[in-house]
Amino acid sequence: MHSPKEQYQADPSAFVVAPNGDVIVPLSFSREEEEFPKPTSPGRTKPNRRPLKLAWMRKLIIPAVALLILLFALRPQPLTYHVAAIDPQFGISESEVKSILQDAAERWNVALKKTAIRIDAGTGGNAISFIFDYRQEYQNSVASIDSQYSYLEPTNAAIVQEQSSLESEKARLEGELASLNSDVAYWKSMGSATRPTNESLVARGKAYNSDVEAYNRRTASLNQKVADYIARFGEYKNALALAEEQFKLAGGSTTENAVGIYDPNDRSITVYSFSDPQDLRLILMHELGHALGCGHTNTPGSIMYPEFTSAVSVANPVPTAEDLALVGGN
Repeated sequence: MHSPKEQYQADPSAFVVAPNGDVIVPLSFSREEEEFPKPTSPGRTKPNRRPLKLAWMRKLIIPAVALLILLFALRPQPLTYHVAAIDPQFGISESEVKSILQDAAERWNVALKKTAIRIDAGTGGNAISFIFDYRQEYQNSVASIDSQYSYLEPTNAAIVQEQSSLESEKARLEGELASLNSDVAYWKSMGSATRPTNESLVARGKAYNSDVEAYNRRTASLNQKVADYIARFGEYKNALALAEEQFKLAGGSTTENAVGIYDPNDRSITVYSFSDPQDLRLILMHELGHALGCGHTNTPGSIMYPEFTSAVSVANPVPTAEDLALVGGN
């Protein structure tokens, strides 16, 4: 590297020469400026700051951030389901199924006080499929038979009402006969009755006989209705028995597998049969319970009871304390 004087000889315009002939080195070449910084303004001092070393902070921050990321990734995630396929033979729209499914999931979430189940509008999460086979065919057959013989229930109610009315009429006639016989016996004991009294007794006797004839006609009509009802009810039972026989021949059973299955291998749910939207909601709640880790209970009326009974509120099904205790495989 050349000395300042040598650089001055090469380029005199870049330097300043003092009157005594000395070369004044520019500040850019002055080591004093590097060693002694410019003074600050009068009355103000600048503290001697040292560079902040963050190495130790990085050693703490990076692992902490990594731990937070790991904890976030490992936090419990809600079960996610979506409607994968619906056989059109079920006669129910995808939007209706999704609405029922959302309701079923939300009833578990409310009971658990957290979002344990999430329903994806697309194809995210586990699949729920609706497969139409002999199980729904049996359900449809039963529904058709019930519709065909739907008159049986009101017919039975009318028969019961008529029987009650005839019993009341029978009691009235028995009372009228006893009163009439008592009056006739009284006037016989008196030897005779006045003409008006005698005519009144005769009229009452005729009215009684007429009422008895009407009662007998009503009784005969009722007996015919009962006979017809018994015959039609027998046909109804035979039709149901035939449908059930065909169902069992096709491989059907009366267990929960006849309506829905939860597969723990892929957490998928398959619905095979339901009678109406409320029945479907109950089936989905039961299978979602399995997805949450629940086994079966021994209490009729709970969501996880293996058979659907009248003890379960179909209109407003809610997980019981026993159901909730089973969540997570407990």
